[in-house]
Amino acid sequence: MWLLVIIGLALSIGHGQPVSPQIHAWRLDECAKPCWMNIVPGKSTIPEAYQQVSAVLKPVGYTLEPLPPSWNDLGAFLKIKDKSGRVDPDAIILFAGKTILVDEFGVWRGQVDPIMPTFGDFVSLFGSPTCVSSTPETNTVILTMYYNDSSEKSTLGVVMDANKFSWTQPVYAFFMGDNVAPGFSNTCIPQPYTAPWHGLGSADHYIIDRK
Repeated sequence: MWLLVIIGLALSIGHGQPVSPQIHAWRLDECAKPCWMNIVPGKSTIPEAYQQVSAVLKPVGYTLEPLPPSWNDLGAFLKIKDKSGRVDPDAIILFAGKTILVDEFGVWRGQVDPIMPTFGDFVSLFGSPTCVSSTPETNTVILTMYYNDSSEKSTLGVVMDANKFSWTQPVYAFFMGDNVAPGFSNTCIPQPYTAPWHGLGSADHYIIDRK
């Protein structure tokens, strides 16, 4: 399981503290949203963001793929290598931006892994999300909980499997961005696939009928 070592370090550091070891391991509590690892969308550059993430991974023997010299509107999707050089195909770090400035950045795990913070961690740290978007996948539905901040013009997204919708469930992915980023515009404007947040309850409430 990728980055298992960092969990062990975080457990020893985070013992007895209100936020989880995973929140500490990913440095999500170091600065106010939309800042993460001192990366601020719309202000930090993609190379600066790359250096910050690399610095977190390097001490525990993990490295990011090299940052390409250029990227398209979708950004740079980088995989992670362990000490042996093995690449985890399901672990991706995203840096997106139409210019040198990073507009969107985050971590995609794509499966349940205890290295990731739980949904409850995000609620404890950031409060309730603004809305929930649903996307059908094979045998499940992927839910994305958005935290929109109109004053900061930023958005935090947290991705979960609807079949495992609970406070204690590790999230599939999380990402932060400036609202100029293509994937972040109008995330909570009423549309067929998005519903306002109404509490944890049943995931069925957020799975919009597409018939």
